[in-house]
Amino acid sequence: MFKQVYAQGKSVHAQDLVLHFLYSSTDEQTRVGFSVSKRVGNAVTRNKLKRRLRATVAESEGALRPGFLLVFVARPRAAMASFASLRESGRDLLRRAHVLDAGS
Repeated sequence: MFKQVYAQGKSVHAQDLVLHFLYSSTDEQTRVGFSVSKRVGNAVTRNKLKRRLRATVAESEGALRPGFLLVFVARPRAAMASFASLRESGRDLLRRAHVLDAGS
């Protein structure tokens, strides 16, 4: 999934996150992946960041349009961002990628 999204998809950027996305007419559900490299921090920091990103997506799950493949990539400055800031960045990226339903 990751290679396909990177190769064929588009991306939107924020200061602390990047969202790569691709519409896939074969998938009925939107699938989400997370990529946090070692440049972001140690294992504890990376896992904490992934938990926060999962929570952000879970809050928006009902509003996600079906059929998208999404990959969130954390930039190094995401390790220092607050949860509220990450949540806002994540929602903003989803809006800019037109992955959220119109009412959201």
